[in-house]
Amino acid sequence: MPCGIIQLRRREPFDILSANLQAGSIFEAAGGGEGTTSYLRSLREKIIAVPGLADSLVGDGPRQFEICFPTAGGRERWVSVHLQSLRNEYDEETIQAIIIDVTSERQIQIEKENRQLLENRLLSGALMVSNNVISTVNLTKGRCTLTADDGYIRRLPSDITYEELFDHVIETLHPDDRAEFREKFTQSNIIKAVSGGCDEIGMELRQLGEDDKYHWISFTFIHVDNPVGEDLMGIGVIKVLDVQKSEKLRQDSLLRDALESAKAASEAKSDFLSRVSHDIRTPLNAIIGMSLLGQMRIDDLAEVKNCFEKIDQSSKYLLSLINDILCMSKIESGKIRLDIESFKLEELFGGLWQIIETQVADKNITYRCTGLENVCDSYDGDVTKIHQILLNLLTNAVKFTPQGGEVTLSVKEGGRDGIYTKLLFSVTDTGCGISEEFMERLFLPFEQEKSGGARNLEGTGLGLAIVYSLVKLMDGTVSVRSKKGEMSSFEVMLPVLAADREPLRCGAEEQLSGAAADIDNLRGMRILLVEDNEINMEIAKSFLTFKGAFVDTADNGAVAVNKYAEAPGGYYGCILMDIRMPVMDGLEASRRIRALEIGGRKRTPIIALSANAFEEDIRLAQEAGIDEYIVKPIDFRKVTAALSVCRSSAR
Repeated sequence: MPCGIIQLRRREPFDILSANLQAGSIFEAAGGGEGTTSYLRSLREKIIAVPGLADSLVGDGPRQFEICFPTAGGRERWVSVHLQSLRNEYDEETIQAIIIDVTSERQIQIEKENRQLLENRLLSGALMVSNNVISTVNLTKGRCTLTADDGYIRRLPSDITYEELFDHVIETLHPDDRAEFREKFTQSNIIKAVSGGCDEIGMELRQLGEDDKYHWISFTFIHVDNPVGEDLMGIGVIKVLDVQKSEKLRQDSLLRDALESAKAASEAKSDFLSRVSHDIRTPLNAIIGMSLLGQMRIDDLAEVKNCFEKIDQSSKYLLSLINDILCMSKIESGKIRLDIESFKLEELFGGLWQIIETQVADKNITYRCTGLENVCDSYDGDVTKIHQILLNLLTNAVKFTPQGGEVTLSVKEGGRDGIYTKLLFSVTDTGCGISEEFMERLFLPFEQEKSGGARNLEGTGLGLAIVYSLVKLMDGTVSVRSKKGEMSSFEVMLPVLAADREPLRCGAEEQLSGAAADIDNLRGMRILLVEDNEINMEIAKSFLTFKGAFVDTADNGAVAVNKYAEAPGGYYGCILMDIRMPVMDGLEASRRIRALEIGGRKRTPIIALSANAFEEDIRLAQEAGIDEYIVKPIDFRKVTAALSVCRSSAR
């Protein structure tokens, strides 16, 4: 039989009356056959040795249980035991035991339970990584089993009713969060929500911690299907959100600051565009209006001359606006560098006076220039940028100084640092001054002080920003003193190369300046003018013809290359080349002309006339073989001087 059958006396010492061989096999009894005394004695000793089995023999009525005992090999053996009291054929009270070996089934069950336990622990561990409290919730029975880590802000018992958990949480909540928590998380409301198909309920709230401070936590109930019963089951998870909330608040603060900065920048630029639009339209209106008046009064030479003078003034002002915008763009993009050359302070100051002379005279301002007698005659530095810095400061000083006021430009040396000399420039005016509130924004782009008309808003608001950026580029400093309603004084320190050094560049400049004086030295010179704009071509051709030159024209680079190729070597004394043109641009045309000269043809100078004003444009032009670069609007004095240099070099 597949089971062991044993009959024992009911009283101690529980002698075995009979037993089959299967029983001996289960308990590993030794000796003899099925009914032998030695076999029965051995089997009894084995049974009595099983812990708890002898105690189970005492009692009335049928009993069934499972018990485990070790085998001779050290392995565990599980048996199912069924006991029943009865009388045998001798009318003796006996116990009949039916014993079945269930070790295999039990091992399968244990393995299954272990796997389930491992899965539960892995799941719990995974959940605990991102949560501080995990709770198994039986909604039907209202019981919870909690696992909490050390990061949770309250101490909780591990086994608790749901009602106790609810009361514990709600009494520690921030008053503003209690109503929503009560609405969502009472036991009856969760059951109602789950029954209605909602599998997850959650909210973020503030809970009082052991430190008597409120902390942000998330409280979530997740419904879980119950495959083995009808009870509504779920998982409750609690997570402390202090770190996340702190980071979110920080990010929100950064976003607010960024938004405010962007808004301020946007408002400043919108204001800038509005002012630029106004300031550009003002000289344009003058140019258009004076052109119309000049045409209407063509026979009145004095009036026509007056119109031309005002057109010239308005054009120069319009150009200064555009130059400021381009300069600020180059500074912000990092595409600006220093060009060191020898310069004379007297010539620098003289050039500044020529520009502001008319403005000073119009407002009857007293202008003083001091300090030249106490400094060296010449220095090496970026004179163009120094000129721009001082011109911006002087223009502001004149603009904001009332009729009859004073403006002073002074210079002195502030000592030496190695090979460098510190030049200290100051521009002082008796104008309306600057408020303390505006001082903080004085050197920011697009900023202008609005003070009831004391300072007008003409201009881009870029002048002082350009000054500040250029001074920093030159490793200098700029400072300002001002008293509202009385005066302002800007002081700029710029390091320049000491005057006793050998000038870095002078020969070419001297040649150019000498040639510039001979502005009529173009008679008989043949020039190829390459320009796609008809009006620009007409203006340039008329001017050059007026100066005595012979001018051939081409409206794109391809035509220019063909004309140059068809002409004999040395036919053209110079080529004036626009850069942006249809069909073929000026850079490609210059490269092809230089390629034609490789075979021994005489090299012809090429001068670019371009509206592209960035240093990168100039570099590309040089790489294409262009000799000189003049930025539009064209200053014909520079063009004439450059052409004169070309003609002198060819002789």
